[in-house]
Amino acid sequence: MVRPRRPEDLERCVALLRCAEEHADAGALGLVLDVAAHGTGAIAVYERRGWRRVGTAELALSAEPWTLPVVLFVRPSG
Repeated sequence: MVRPRRPEDLERCVALLRCAEEHADAGALGLVLDVAAHGTGAIAVYERRGWRRVGTAELALSAEPWTLPVVLFVRPSG
């Protein structure tokens, strides 16, 4: 089970995203991500950074409510 993000997690989350973006740049990979649909603040951050919303999905979970609605994004090119 994944616990909710705490304020002290933010620095590590940003570092992880930066690392993933650099691996995508280095390998010319298309980076994709999903964001919990109820995470409107996170969705707004990605959209401001140029990420493009490409759809929605239901992420299967092992605990109730069993699925999590997510918004799908692709990394901006360039």
